[in-house]
Amino acid sequence: MSSTRTHISPLKRFKITTTFFLSILLITLFVPKVYSQVYVLNGGFEFSETVPNESGQWELINSWTNAGSTIANPDYYHTFGYNGGDLPETPLAYIQPYNGYAIAGLEVSRRSGTNMREYLMGEFSEALVVGKRYEFSFAVANGDVYEHSSAGLGVSDLGVTFSTEELVQTERDPISTQPQFSMNHIQYYQGWKVIKFAFTADKQFKYFTFGMFGADIDKQIQTFEGPGRSKAYYFVDDFAIRDLTSELQENDIPYRGDTSDLFNLETSTFVPTAFSPNNDGVNDVFMPSLRPNRGAMLRIYDRRGAMIWESSEEQPKWSGNSMLGGEARPGLYLWTLKVVIEDGSIDELSGPVTLLQ
Repeated sequence: MSSTRTHISPLKRFKITTTFFLSILLITLFVPKVYSQVYVLNGGFEFSETVPNESGQWELINSWTNAGSTIANPDYYHTFGYNGGDLPETPLAYIQPYNGYAIAGLEVSRRSGTNMREYLMGEFSEALVVGKRYEFSFAVANGDVYEHSSAGLGVSDLGVTFSTEELVQTERDPISTQPQFSMNHIQYYQGWKVIKFAFTADKQFKYFTFGMFGADIDKQIQTFEGPGRSKAYYFVDDFAIRDLTSELQENDIPYRGDTSDLFNLETSTFVPTAFSPNNDGVNDVFMPSLRPNRGAMLRIYDRRGAMIWESSEEQPKWSGNSMLGGEARPGLYLWTLKVVIEDGSIDELSGPVTLLQ
């Protein structure tokens, strides 16, 4: 069989070759830069050996540990779990996942003086780079706690410790290390709250541990759901980390290092779900904790929709009295809150509150 070879002139061959190399050059110049991005392994708890079928099955979660304790048992919950491992009806509170199908939960503390802890320890995909700036974030909630649940305490000093090696907890004792990040005020959220903070790595951190570090003596532990509560129980989800330094360099923004040692954590609004105006010194007043503002209006309504109380000040509160005279009866009430923030924006919130005897 004969074949015919097509003849290409030297000039045409030069044009084809030039076009090819120009195309490669253009691709090289205009394809976005790709850099290695660190991330949290299984930060949303979506990957596991199987779905949980009871409480305390933290060991099912891939890439997470309980900080090496032999007896502390954080919990794993999944939408398709069962017998105490399912969502949204956990044994302690009702809660939907913040993202995806799974979350974790842990008893960060018990009543003051017991010094009992649980921790969750996660891992980064690679060691952090010393001198780089990162943003760390996670979602936290206490859920809609049941009336007869042992949960319902809120605590201060929830924190995150970064480490180059895995931390080890002895039984249920507090880990005494000083966390790089700690929230000094009491945190208690019925719904999910996303916490973010920025930091500069001063070591090649590979692990992070979430919980309450140190002894109870300098911590605030308070009940938010009425008497008889014994556990400060928190649900967590969606742990994540961002390499801020690489992102700044990627966008040709000069990085000038730290300008402050303060964490980038915005003061938030917290509204309790119950109070007991019995003059025992514990939760006697229903008072939302507000960010700095120009003024706020709090209104309380009974089940029939009648307004029984109104308070207008920077930190409004309700002591259980009625504008009609006397004290309001124990039961469920509806509150509305309008807050004028310092920048002029307005927050409008509403929800239920239970007046306990």
